[in-house]
Amino acid sequence: MTENISFEYAKKIWEKRVFDFVKTISLETSLGNTEWEVRKMHINIYSANENGLKKRSGSRHRYFINVELQKENAEKIWGLFKQFANQYDLELERWKNNEKDLDRYAFEAKNINTNDSISCHIELPNEWNNPCIWVSVFVGARYHQIDLIPLSN
Repeated sequence: MTENISFEYAKKIWEKRVFDFVKTISLETSLGNTEWEVRKMHINIYSANENGLKKRSGSRHRYFINVELQKENAEKIWGLFKQFANQYDLELERWKNNEKDLDRYAFEAKNINTNDSISCHIELPNEWNNPCIWVSVFVGARYHQIDLIPLSN
């Protein structure tokens, strides 16, 4: 669905999706109305192609919250993340290497056709971690809407 659309439209779609996912985390893990810090997306501009058009991508649109969770909550968020990935037909990956010893959870879901991705990182409380959750999105390279108009004629 998000393969042949403009950067502006893809950005809008992903910002909404990540907002909805963060809202789901809050409701399902009893965080309730806890305020998430939002960091706006950085826009990356690529070199011009043979027609002088430049693609854009977006990175580091992030929701962040300092919160102490238990392992059960991290697993519940993993389940919600899997549901999210399946809903949008994204390839899913979970890096388990730091879970046992460091209590750090990391998941990513990616659209292999567009390179769009969403990541979720959870740090449980221990002597090495600052307990938190952050969810971020990357919007793969696309042209501006105005650049697509001549291409469609």
